[in-house]
Amino acid sequence: MVSCETPNQKLNYIFSCHLLAQVQIKIGKLEGERKKPSYKSILENPILNYSGAFQHLDVYVTTQIFANNQELCMPVKTSYKHIEKEPWIWDEWLTLPLRISDLPRNALLVITVWDIESPQSGDVPLCGCTISLFDKYGEFRQGSLELRMWPNKVGDGNSKTTTPGLLSDQKEFEIEELNGQTQNISLDEPVNSVQTVGLEEFPMLDELDRLAKMSKYYFEGHMIKQDWLDKITLKEIQNATKKEKQNSKFFFMNIELAQIKCDDVKYKVLYYEENAERIVQTTPNSDLFVVYDPELELDNIIELKNRKLEHSKQMGLLDMNLKPDTDNKNLLHKIINYPMTRPLKREEQTLLWNYRYYLTQNKKALSKFLQCFDLNLEFEGNTLMELMLKWQPMDIEDALELLGSKYKNYPKIRSYAISRLRYASNEDLILYLLQLVQALRYENFSLPISNKKLPTIKSITTDGSLTVSSSSTKTGSATTSSGIKINQIQASSSTSSAGSLKNKQDYNLDENNFAYSSSPPLATQPILPNRNLLFPTDPQNTFDLNLKSFLFERAIQDEKVALCLYWFVKVEIKDTKALTSSSSSANLVDQQQSIANAHGASSASNIAGLANQQYPTNTLAARTNFQIFMDELLETLRNGDSRARGIYTSITNQEKFLKTLNDIVKATSREEGRLDKKLQKLKLLLNETSKTQFDLINLDSSTPLIIDPSIKIEGIIAEKTKMFKSNLMPCKFVFKTLPSYHYIDQEYSVIYKIGDDLRQDQLILQMIALMDKLLKQENLDLKLSPYKVVATGTKEGFLQFVDAVPVSNILGEYRGIRDFLKKYNPSETDKYGIKSEAMDNYVKSSAGYIVITYILGVGDRHYDNILMTKCGKILHIDFGYILGQDPKPFQPTIKWTKDLADGMGGLYGPDGKENKEYEDFKKYCCNAFLHLRRHANLILNLFSLMVDANIPGIALEPDKTVKKLIDRFKLDVNDELAQGFLISEIEGNYESFVGNITDRIHHFNTNRR
Repeated sequence: MVSCETPNQKLNYIFSCHLLAQVQIKIGKLEGERKKPSYKSILENPILNYSGAFQHLDVYVTTQIFANNQELCMPVKTSYKHIEKEPWIWDEWLTLPLRISDLPRNALLVITVWDIESPQSGDVPLCGCTISLFDKYGEFRQGSLELRMWPNKVGDGNSKTTTPGLLSDQKEFEIEELNGQTQNISLDEPVNSVQTVGLEEFPMLDELDRLAKMSKYYFEGHMIKQDWLDKITLKEIQNATKKEKQNSKFFFMNIELAQIKCDDVKYKVLYYEENAERIVQTTPNSDLFVVYDPELELDNIIELKNRKLEHSKQMGLLDMNLKPDTDNKNLLHKIINYPMTRPLKREEQTLLWNYRYYLTQNKKALSKFLQCFDLNLEFEGNTLMELMLKWQPMDIEDALELLGSKYKNYPKIRSYAISRLRYASNEDLILYLLQLVQALRYENFSLPISNKKLPTIKSITTDGSLTVSSSSTKTGSATTSSGIKINQIQASSSTSSAGSLKNKQDYNLDENNFAYSSSPPLATQPILPNRNLLFPTDPQNTFDLNLKSFLFERAIQDEKVALCLYWFVKVEIKDTKALTSSSSSANLVDQQQSIANAHGASSASNIAGLANQQYPTNTLAARTNFQIFMDELLETLRNGDSRARGIYTSITNQEKFLKTLNDIVKATSREEGRLDKKLQKLKLLLNETSKTQFDLINLDSSTPLIIDPSIKIEGIIAEKTKMFKSNLMPCKFVFKTLPSYHYIDQEYSVIYKIGDDLRQDQLILQMIALMDKLLKQENLDLKLSPYKVVATGTKEGFLQFVDAVPVSNILGEYRGIRDFLKKYNPSETDKYGIKSEAMDNYVKSSAGYIVITYILGVGDRHYDNILMTKCGKILHIDFGYILGQDPKPFQPTIKWTKDLADGMGGLYGPDGKENKEYEDFKKYCCNAFLHLRRHANLILNLFSLMVDANIPGIALEPDKTVKKLIDRFKLDVNDELAQGFLISEIEGNYESFVGNITDRIHHFNTNRR
């Protein structure tokens, strides 16, 4: 048995030659109408009056396996059934006297239903069919199948069968007949030749087959599910299928082939014959034919040798002063600006290598230059290290690419990326922190090998201390039910209680305290961004850094970094724990063993310090990494200096605060009655916390706000608490805050939601905040409102409350957006009677969000999730659909409608010329788009680090995530063409018929509810 790990799922399979189980089939039910014989037939054979055509059927079913026009076993039949009405049901399992390991690739299963007619004439066939036991890709069929049975025929076991029961078999069998001979079936290649004949020639390719195929794709998860449309479509498919069956001349039988399982894990059975010759398909009666060349896809050994010679040190000195001509310079510029997902051709790699010394002054070229190396070769690894030290240092945004899964087995390259990240300020680091936490998935953490116990938070005690546990590992073995012996790692845990912080002794963070970790000693003092500190004068440190130590270092320096880091990692632990707990024990054993093998490998086997042991990045490995990181982070803070212990206290207070608030909200949601009664209960429970050891109304000490750690809170104002009318009943809480230079207001409002995954909203709001900062660096302030979102679990979290009104309410209460702006921003001198500042806010924010939502592919844009503040700023909420996804079909890529345009005076003025506000709007859109295109690499790198995160919009198609963004940025064209494309999208979507219709339907449904 073999397990194959992919980004989305784990594939378990077994070869057919290793499976000794016998072929089993369950005969289910038979549907169809048997035509009555003609009167002439009855006169010729009066016994038909007593046959199944007029009387109740006495029938049975036989099954048999054929191959190469020969029987492989005796037929096996069911018990007799006295059928009185349709459908005819057996529900009987049959075991054929053949093992799966003995089946050839072209084995056929023949099924025939027999009717007992008379003792003289014997049994007559009611219907029959033939199916292949292996599909065209060599996978053994399992599970339920619906077969088309040919009336009044015995199942034909010949290779050119006349009774195919499945559509794929029908095409394959009939094409072989048309070709005039039976083709050999490939051992491991799909039968592609069946596609050369027109489908209209086959009588079975009707609407019923098309509907069955589409239904199969849907239930296998190959289609995007839209609940409102799926219900209608599935009902229509059911009705159409029923109608087609009634009008069909065929019978239809449901069967089930036994599924192969081991410890409740389903396995695919793939045909494989040991020591078998490869069978190649050829086209008969043709001068042209395909000859299989096993070396066709292999590298050319002459090119490989030439490449090694070029990369050797002896040849390297000859071209140090080589400079490109104009043509090569333009080609190099083009290659350097390729998107990160585009692989380089051999010719392009050679060009980069030839001009490597010239390119050392181009910091953008290093990430492309890395593709020129085979990092598993020692001399190439050493050469790369020398060149990286001479190279112009990369920008921080480009260095993020080196922390992805592509370089997970090359710690020296990852260390170089960390050396560049050390120049980022803590403020900038927080903008990337969510992705840096995801990069921990690809770090090679060494598991604890000593008896030193690592703490992990298990619960919050009443006195505010954290109850922690420590883990140790044991090795052993286990035997599965199939008799396969598997090595295991068994985790044993013991729970201990950590006392309050004042009882803990302080000790310095030196190397001895981290003997169980591969991390270097942590620096307790801030690292100043001095280029000479690490690079290039100190190459040893440049290639000996790791992400874990770097994040520890910044967490100790800055409380905001530490708290954000804590919650990001905690959510990932919860998520990976939920994913791994749903996996089978057999799969977990395999994953645990792979981790044990990885950590058991000797680091001395590294080649030039680049190629580390192959460390798995599956879910269990990620969970292990996150748990180790959290354990060491908490121990570092708890046993650090006074500043570190203060951060640990803040974490403890936030945990207690969240647990108390969570218990109160859940207790309120279980309360029966109307919303006002629940709200009254919520306020009562909040006030009663003053009688407990953790008072939410009056906190004993200032606690950092979870959603924004720079703000300290003193408690909740219970009287201002509010519950929203919704299935999840989110709650609005207003906090009393301590005044500071970060936040001068005395109140801060948040929404707390339980039952909703906020991680996708958290990611999109992070991107909006990042883009807002990038635009402001270009002196382009588009008045964006990136409110804060923090997920504290996979199904809970906080959102910053913004005082804004949905555009749908504005359009319902006012004659338009301009009337709303005029009410709250009146002016007697400015245009439209609206303050110019408010109109400027509206035009700029509209342009900003249109560009950002277009780039990120935000879907489900309607007037209920587009809000507007009283000062004229537009903002978007609810980011449940991203990267081009939308619950409604054929939606425009940009939400730009007549209602929104009228808010700035429409497209054209009374004189027929373009309105000035609309001209400014288009100018802001183009400027924002062009500026963000210049920072596209940063956004692409951040999203590439999120592909393994369990975020719905990304997990659906993780391999296409970055490509979708590249398509939105239009990186393959120049600025002028990109600007023209954006304008055409805006103008085209303004007149979108589908968008206007869906807005009206949504408005109608909302009013009806």
